[in-house]
Amino acid sequence: MVNLYFRGVWEFHNVLIDTIKGPHSFLTLMVKQMQEKFNNIELNIL
Repeated sequence: MVNLYFRGVWEFHNVLIDTIKGPHSFLTLMVKQMQEKFNNIELNIL
C-alpha cells in the first residue's frame, strides 16, 4: 500500500517539474506555489 502512495506522490511531483519546464509559462507561478506546499507536506510526513 505504501508503494502505491509513494508512486502517486512521485508521479505528481514529476508532473509539477515537467509543467515548470514546459512551454506553458503562464502556469509556472502557480505550479511553483503548489510545489512549495507539496514540499512542506512532504517534510511533515517524513
